[in-house]
Amino acid sequence: MERTERNTAVKSDNLSTSVVLATYNGSRFLRAQLDSLLSQTRLPDQLLVRDDASTDDEATWRLLEVYESRFISRGVQVEMERGFDNVGYRTNFERLLRKVTTDVVFLCDQDDVWQPHKIERMMQEFSARSRLGLLFTNARLVDAAGTELGFTLFDGVGVSGQELRRIHRGETADLLLQRTLVTGATMAVRREVLADVLPIPSGWVHDEWLAFVLALGNRFEIDALDEKLIDYRQHGENAIGMAAPTAGNFWTANGLRRDSQRSLALRLQRLLHNSNLLQGVEPRWRHELEQRRIHAHHRGHLSRNPIKRIGAVAREAMSGRYSRYALGLRSIVSDIALLK
Repeated sequence: MERTERNTAVKSDNLSTSVVLATYNGSRFLRAQLDSLLSQTRLPDQLLVRDDASTDDEATWRLLEVYESRFISRGVQVEMERGFDNVGYRTNFERLLRKVTTDVVFLCDQDDVWQPHKIERMMQEFSARSRLGLLFTNARLVDAAGTELGFTLFDGVGVSGQELRRIHRGETADLLLQRTLVTGATMAVRREVLADVLPIPSGWVHDEWLAFVLALGNRFEIDALDEKLIDYRQHGENAIGMAAPTAGNFWTANGLRRDSQRSLALRLQRLLHNSNLLQGVEPRWRHELEQRRIHAHHRGHLSRNPIKRIGAVAREAMSGRYSRYALGLRSIVSDIALLK
């Protein structure tokens, strides 16, 4: 659908854009998110929405219907699907991504708020860099009421200035072998990328998979903007939340970290035995993936016996894998302590 005269948003290139919005029982915060999309200095060309069988007495769907006409009146093409089977947020996003027809797609969570210049600012990068395949940004962390929590998304995931410089230099794959850095709510991807990353295998979160596979290939670049372009709302019901970067949270998360390492080892084992999933991955990274799997298996199966555990950690440290695939001394100390 062509834009109407009432659409005064800026568009300085020929790249088309879409926003994919996955909803589920989202009426509490959805209005603020939709208002922020309508307030963009550059509106998207398309809005794709799929509601994942909400059970809130149709409140989410009714709100979407109200806003559908508002977007259309601003010249935005809208396609909405009401799911009657609850498939979960990962599959919900995958189904939306399969419908994308524009040049660049922005992933959107139902409970955040976008800064007015988010789309315009990120599209400046895509327009200037033809090989840019995925771009993610920093964010303000806010509570349910929208009050700033005093730290940013990059603070929460531990993205340092040095790591940002490594991302700018094209070393994202090395960092992603250590931990997840990319948050889907801040992400935009070029549609050409989707052919390399879909379908999303079982067990992987959609944003983790997109960034991981793209970084291991050589067709596209990944980069980050240290700009807080969304308010990333933390309200206790997030599918994936963000804890404050405190020493207490680091230690209490140790038990959960062991579970995640076991899960990662299994996912990497499946990945390495499925050649279809590794299409486009540079051969040198296959060895790295196997070494990452070995390290994840080690960290996920440490003995509760202190003597055995210290010996196992020491041997793994001597291999160099704590430095290559984890956070070095910090991870070594964490595994030796093995709280819980």
